[in-house]
Amino acid sequence: MEERISQCPDLGFEEQPPESIKVAVTTLAFKNAEIINMLRERGAAIKAEKWDEQRKIEQKINDLKNEKFDELITPCSVFMTFEDEEGVNRALNYNESIKEDTDLGEKIGKWLGKYEIEIQPASEPSDIIWENRQFTPAQRSKKACVVYTIISVALFISFMIIFVLSNVSAAALNKYPIPSDCTSLIGYGDDLKMQQGAILEYRTNTALEEDGLDVSYSKYYV
Repeated sequence: MEERISQCPDLGFEEQPPESIKVAVTTLAFKNAEIINMLRERGAAIKAEKWDEQRKIEQKINDLKNEKFDELITPCSVFMTFEDEEGVNRALNYNESIKEDTDLGEKIGKWLGKYEIEIQPASEPSDIIWENRQFTPAQRSKKACVVYTIISVALFISFMIIFVLSNVSAAALNKYPIPSDCTSLIGYGDDLKMQQGAILEYRTNTALEEDGLDVSYSKYYV
């Protein structure tokens, strides 16, 4: 990769164009989500002192290793850190450089003669979930659709609950509306009279509702 990036046009990010581009650190990501999950299960079994379960998980790990050994040791992504800013920007401009220069594209456009090279800026290392690097863009899109669907259903259910409760609240308010003034309460200073008036109003409004009539009053008592 150093040789390939060094052949790309200089972008002028250094005062003196470097003779060659150097990679400081290279980190490989593998298709190892299955085996990492099994190792976690084994760790939990060891912590809980479940030795029979631990041996079963170890056997599964060995079976998986023997069955998919080539796949497990094949990198699915490569993370590179360059020594200077020129190297970083040449790498990010790599795809455009080989498209603009046909001869350059023929020399360095393919990896091992047949694989296309896709270079993207990387996230912060602490933000990367390494075992998820094996998922393809199509698989990520499928998972995103599932997440959006679940969120949409949850929001719809929440909306329906709020809508129903709002209707119940509105119906109760219409049945016993808050008066705009207290003049209608004159003469009901006695607690007993207040209770009798409330019971009478409740019975009247309930009867009207049972007959299918809309119950709406501007005053508490008549």
